[in-house]
Amino acid sequence: MDVIDLKEKEIFEKEDRGFANLVDEKYLQINQVCLEPGQQVPHHNANSNVTLTVVHGEGAFHVGNEVTRMGPGKLLRVPFQSPMSIKNESGGGLRFGDQDPSPSRVKIRPLTKRRRNMKKKLYTLLAVFVVALTMALPGPGTALAHCDGLDGPVIVDAKKALESGDVNLILIWVQKKDEAEIKKAFQKTLAVRKLNPEAKELADMYFLRPWSVFTAPVKENRTRV
Repeated sequence: MDVIDLKEKEIFEKEDRGFANLVDEKYLQINQVCLEPGQQVPHHNANSNVTLTVVHGEGAFHVGNEVTRMGPGKLLRVPFQSPMSIKNESGGGLRFGDQDPSPSRVKIRPLTKRRRNMKKKLYTLLAVFVVALTMALPGPGTALAHCDGLDGPVIVDAKKALESGDVNLILIWVQKKDEAEIKKAFQKTLAVRKLNPEAKELADMYFLRPWSVFTAPVKENRTRV
């Protein structure tokens, strides 16, 4: 059994905050921080999921856009990467514990066989849908309006269609006979986008790319909205 006397670890400094490391293990660090009246822990982003516990005194704990004033008996959880700062606005000393899982020492979990297989299936699905989309788009032999590029009106409408889920925003650029295939490719894109952020990014890239390299056909008697 290892008992740590927090009073013995009390370190107050006139020039800067006092600091004492209480536990330094592979996956855990616990420190005690001491602030004189007016002293503070400057603004920074939490480098892990941090737990703060006031031992003595009272302080103002700023996390994101919120501030809470805590005394003994209170515990504050701060999420990873949250902007934070701490200030002793009282007339006496402030002591608080700072506990975190020592993220710099935590090993990154390697991809498991299951996760590798899921990723492989994801890329396979994307490849199939890209082929279907490419086949659905009108080719160079069609009556053409212009080459769109990555910032032209066709791409703008394609992005709006993906974000809103409204395929009609892109159908204005294709001929009537091509609409059924475009709708199928669009639905496949929406399905892939829902898998995870990586899938969404890839799906958008592969959906938008053909619209930038293929020329858009003129649609007769159709009004662009």
